[in-house]
Amino acid sequence: MRCVFGTFVLMVVLMPSSAVPETLNKAFFCGDMYQDHYSSVQALFVSNWVTPEGLQGIECVVEIDLDDSGLAARINFTYCPSDDALRDSVKQAISDTGPVPIVDIEECRAVPLEITFRSAVE
Repeated sequence: MRCVFGTFVLMVVLMPSSAVPETLNKAFFCGDMYQDHYSSVQALFVSNWVTPEGLQGIECVVEIDLDDSGLAARINFTYCPSDDALRDSVKQAISDTGPVPIVDIEECRAVPLEITFRSAVE
């Protein structure tokens, strides 16, 4: 379907729910609860992060799967410069955080958390 309004073009793609990635379906289903949970958990992980010396203005993004106890079961670096000290510091922050609160709805627990670690620019 395509609608034209002035200079804007709105395109709507209709697809069966089976064609939508499962994690996207779950994130949409979990909505505000997932967003609130994500924000509080990101703050916990980032508060335990110690930026390696000499690495200012850098960003590292990870996906974290939590187990039922709130511990990181899997860490996947989706964007992170290939600096071992940076990656090690992020892993350490996640480990030091310990178990984090988990959401009440089981389907929402399966949505990986995307956490961004950013160092300050000096």
